[in-house]
Amino acid sequence: MIAQPCKDGTIVWTEVTTRFVIREDGTMEVVGVSRNYNKQKQWQEELAAAYKELEKENAFLRAMMDAAPCGVCCVNRDGQILYINIRCADGLDIDVCSKKMPTRILGIRYISSKFPII
Repeated sequence: MIAQPCKDGTIVWTEVTTRFVIREDGTMEVVGVSRNYNKQKQWQEELAAAYKELEKENAFLRAMMDAAPCGVCCVNRDGQILYINIRCADGLDIDVCSKKMPTRILGIRYISSKFPII
């Protein structure tokens, strides 16, 4: 995308496609088409802002769950562990080397007979 200035001083985001054309007399010219991409650029910026906000909210929720006084474990329908805090890992006798979220057990299948839910 290219920022293209307009006569009124505004900027229009465009996609530009060009081709070299050789005429019959041997001279060459450039033929091009530009498309206005202002809406796509705006959507891209809105999506980036929403993603940034989502990352902030996700970090906040992780901090809240990590600080919870009880064990927290999120499991999907297939039984895979999506999130587990340190207290839950300790309660289930899952060996955790560091006090960070035990990422190496994420994706492991939760076995209810081995780790019963109380």
